[in-house]
Amino acid sequence: MSGPLLRAEEAQAAQDSGAVEREISARLLEVEDDKPAPKKLVSAALSDDLTAIQLHAFQKRLADTPEMALRLLAFSLSREQGTRNLFGLRIEAPKNLPSETDGLSVDERLMNAPEPSVFEVDLEASYAEFCQKSDDEIMAALVASAVRTIAADFGSAGYAKGLFNAVGTALSVNPRDIWRPTKANFWGRMPKGYLEDTFRTLTGLDEDSEQVKAFAKGKKGDVAASMEKLFSDADFQILLGLTPEQIDVIDNWMPAPEDH
Repeated sequence: MSGPLLRAEEAQAAQDSGAVEREISARLLEVEDDKPAPKKLVSAALSDDLTAIQLHAFQKRLADTPEMALRLLAFSLSREQGTRNLFGLRIEAPKNLPSETDGLSVDERLMNAPEPSVFEVDLEASYAEFCQKSDDEIMAALVASAVRTIAADFGSAGYAKGLFNAVGTALSVNPRDIWRPTKANFWGRMPKGYLEDTFRTLTGLDEDSEQVKAFAKGKKGDVAASMEKLFSDADFQILLGLTPEQIDVIDNWMPAPEDH
């Protein structure tokens, strides 16, 4: 049935098989495809203006209803809305976990859960479910989601370092509250000479003391293990004769900024 007409002897068979109907439908579709799309009465510029008006009205009512605005913002920042960007915000979750998490107390609120595919989320249903949370839960979700996006260079960028330090001081931020240097996460990754210098500084032992000499003679792995014990083993600290003041220094010690 490649030609425009069917032979008489083929007509009945073709009709029975539905070929005629399909042929007619296909040709009608070809005719429809050839028709130019009807010109819209509203120009593109005017359409953009009408969209802006609709958005402005939406934003005004949202601004008048702060609790709804917070709910929508919390929902948008959460992983529950998939990969869609409901606000004109650049949402990034920078690296906030070291490659070695040994010795780190992880806050699950700050973990970056895998984002569901945009096609896997029914936005209306997901938002309705999200709004079933209590006000406290929504505020907690908003805070955690916003905090997750704090820029990785906030504390190192010159223009923002002062603010970072000021806020950190107000919050009494101390990395040692969540992290302790261990052989795996720190000492084993530093030069042996650095470990020896740090050991002498923190213990106050003389360079010629037997303890310091024995420490220096150890292999890198053994020295790193001893440094871990210095920070975690009370019996080892007693054996070294450390004072409460020295132990307090150890409990708050962090690598100097110039060392990293």
